[in-house]
Formats: sequence, structure tokens, C-alpha cells
Amino acid sequence: MFTLLALTPIAVVLYLMIGRNWGGHHAGLVGWGTAVFLALLAFGGNLPLLLVATGRALLLALYVLYIIWMALLLYHVVNDAGAIAAIGQELPKLAHEQGVQVLLLAWVFGSFLQGASGFGVPAAVVAPLLVGLGFAPTVAVTAALLGHAWAISFGSLGSSFFSLMAASGMEGAVLAGPSALYLGVACLACGAVVLWMMDGWKAIRAHWGWLVSIGLLMGAVQWGLAAVGLYSLAAFGAGLAGMGGMILLLRWQRGKDEAPIVWRNLGRAIWPYALMTLVIVVGQVFLDGHLDWVVLNYDFPAVQTSYGRITAEGGGRSVSLFGHPARCFSMPVCSVLAGIGGVARCRPPQAGCIAAVPSCARR
Repeated sequence: MFTLLALTPIAVVLYLMIGRNWGGHHAGLVGWGTAVFLALLAFGGNLPLLLVATGRALLLALYVLYIIWMALLLYHVVNDAGAIAAIGQELPKLAHEQGVQVLLLAWVFGSFLQGASGFGVPAAVVAPLLVGLGFAPTVAVTAALLGHAWAISFGSLGSSFFSLMAASGMEGAVLAGPSALYLGVACLACGAVVLWMMDGWKAIRAHWGWLVSIGLLMGAVQWGLAAVGLYSLAAFGAGLAGMGGMILLLRWQRGKDEAPIVWRNLGRAIWPYALMTLVIVVGQVFLDGHLDWVVLNYDFPAVQTSYGRITAEGGGRSVSLFGHPARCFSMPVCSVLAGIGGVARCRPPQAGCIAAVPSCARR
């Protein structure tokens, strides 16, 4: 009975978002209200307990949101500078077979975008590219949604995995290896599904070499990065490795009379992510533990329900302003802002605030 009651707030949120098409902020507020009501009515809660629980939850939410905010900031800066558009413009020139195109864009490029940003960006970017290449809209949208599904757990620069660690209380070293192994299998499955949607088993048989080679490459890179503790880079690095592998193989296979690719634009578009990779590796491997200068936390008092269940006193989830995993994303953002002109030459900036960045950075 208590288990069903405990699941009720989650069920309410899912129903409102899926069944009633509510936004997350409204559904979440109703879910929180449901949890408060049940805590007081069925679980012996009281006002001090609710205040402590809410305070701990806010710190946990801030820990996760810090990653999400920095990941989205990096994405929007790079996107407004034209980097995403440049990658999307040049990649389709590499392949002419639709099977290879759908793997390159929906599976590999989509996974790269999921690793770097997530939150609907892969589908929003990839689906129009596939439609422009002649894919049916239904196939384009579905392939764009499913192709990167395997990269979600370590995607958005690790925000989902860090959320799992924070909510479960388990160490990343315990979760990372098995998770990455299962997700590697899912990587192959997602690639196969994308091909199957295009032309059934015929497409899978025709392109199984690409599927197996690139799938094993991305799965191995994700597992390796997760195994050494670089959770922020696991899905992103796998997508980047997949892109690099396919680009090299396709470039080797290209004929001399095919459409030229502006490699300089492609390089300019990718360098912010290469810089981010370098900063994350340096920050987590060499500076880990040395950047905890400012830490946000609060020592909460012990609280007890009317049933005698005690929550011991102690701090909530610590949020280190400079030692948090998100600091590795904020540093590349500053670096990209300082040198945005190199990326912006991919196309003229559209947003006034981004267009003003180079002059601001020089001051």
C-alpha cells in the first residue's frame, strides 16, 4: 500500500505530461503538491520534515541543473555562431546512399548532439536534414528520435548519469561499467532500427558493415570513457568518435568528381567541442579536488515522522561552484566566447548578442 502511495506523485506527473500534455513546470508543481499531501496524510509527515525534505531536494535539483544550464549555454553559443549548421551542411555531402546517410545523420550525428546537449536538439536538427535529403517526413522524424536513444543515459554531458548517482547514492564506478556495456548493445540496436525503418531487413543486410564497425567503435569509446570516470564525455566522446570514424572512411571512399566539402568550415565547427573535451579531461583528471573553493550546502537538522522514522542530521547534496562537473562546460563556453569569430565565419551570426561577442571579448 505504501509503495503505491509513494509512486502516486510520479504517476500524477506522467499522466499530466503524457495524457494531458502539460508542461513539466506545471506538472512538477502538482506532483510536488501531491507528495506533500501524501506525506502529511499517510506517511506521518510534519512541517519541519517537509522543510528539510524540500531543502535537500532543492540542492539535489541545483546539482543537476548546473550541468544542464552549462550544457545548453554551450550549445546555444555554438549554434548561434553557425557551428551546428556548418556540420549539418557538410556531413550529407560525404555520403550518397540513403542507408549511409541515415546512419551518419540520425544515428551518429544525432548521438553526438545528444551527448553534447540533448533536450530535443538531435531531433530538431537531424529531422529537417533527412527530409531535405528525400526521406519521408515520418521516417525522418522517427529515425531522428530513435537513433540517439542509446546515448541518453550518458547524454547532455552526463546530466542523466549524474542525476542517477545523486538520487541513488551509489558511486559512479559501480554504475558506469555495466550501464555502458548495456548501452553499447543498445547502440547497435538503435542503428539497426534506423536502417530497418528506412528499408527493412534489406537495408540492414546492405549496410551491416557500417552498423557493426561504427557501433562497436562508439560502444567501446563510451565504455572506456565511463570506466575511467569521464562520465561527462562518455556519450559525447562516443558520438564524436563515430563521426570521426565515418568521416575518415567516407572521405577515403569519395571520388574526385563528387561535391567538394569545405573542410575548414567543418573543422571550425567542431573545434569548440574538441576544446571542451580537453578541458574536461584536464579538469577531472588533473584538477579534481583542487577546485572546491566555493561549496554550496546546508547542514539540515534531524527530523522524525509520527511513525518514528528518523532522518539523521547532516548536509544535503554539495554543489561546488568550481569543482562541480559543470565547471568543465563553463570554461569552454568562456573560451568559445573569446574566440567565437573563428566559428562565426561559418555563417554570419543571427543573434545580436552573439554578433557582439568578439568585440566584448577583446575588452
